[in-house]
Amino acid sequence: VERTMSVAMSLQLEKRRERLGDTKLWNTRIATILKRLVAISQGETMGPKMSERIDDLLSLDMPCEVIDSAAHDPVIVEALHDLDIDPGDHSYLSDILDPDNSGT
Repeated sequence: VERTMSVAMSLQLEKRRERLGDTKLWNTRIATILKRLVAISQGETMGPKMSERIDDLLSLDMPCEVIDSAAHDPVIVEALHDLDIDPGDHSYLSDILDPDNSGT
C-alpha cells in the first residue's frame, strides 16, 4: 500500500511539474487574467492581440480593490486554477502583487 501511494504521489508531482513548465499554458492563462482585469477595471475589451496594446498594459495601474474583486471572477478563478495557484491564496492576490504596499 505504501509503495502504491508513493508511486501515485510521484506521478502527481511529475504531472504538476509538467504543467508548471508549460509555457503555452502560462502565456494563455496570464493573457486571460490580464484581459479580464482590463475589462473589469476599464470596462473595455483588449482584442486578440495584446502586443498591440503593450504600452497601455505597461502603464496600467491596477487598484488593489479591482484585483480583490477580480479574484472571485469565474474566468480568472479558472485561469488561476489552471496555473495551480492555491485557492486559499486568491483572496491575497492584491497583497502578493503589491509588494511595496502602494495600493496599485
